Amino acid sequence: MRVAILGVGRLGAFHAKVLSETKDVDELRVYDADAARAKEVAGPLKAKAAASVDEALQGVDTAVIVTPTDTHALLIKKCLDARIATFCEKPIAISTIGVRDRASFNGAGATTVDMAASGELARKWAMARDG
Repeated sequence: MRVAILGVGRLGAFHAKVLSETKDVDELRVYDADAARAKEVAGPLKAKAAASVDEALQGVDTAVIVTPTDTHALLIKKCLDARIATFCEKPIAISTIGVRDRASFNGAGATTVDMAASGELARKWAMARDG
């Protein structure tokens, strides 16, 4: 499975490490607004540091969003529009308006979006993988 992680601060780096150790992950890409940070995290994990969100998402099966909360709704929409199964670190939005906006584009097709806290990642990852 090809996975993109968007945002590799402390928590995103944790997700990247867990996924790099997951046997079903064939390719791991990381993106961060701080390109140097993306490269720093990618190196030891043998992941690819992507220069943009679009590059990170190109051709992946799953995306993990671990960016600042105010970017979640836009990134979820981008992933769903590209038909990418999406995990988003909680919360999904800062306001109820953001949550309503996200709900309005979640019904668009055959992709899924799920929220998770770090401790739930492995269980939810297995659920997504196994269908």
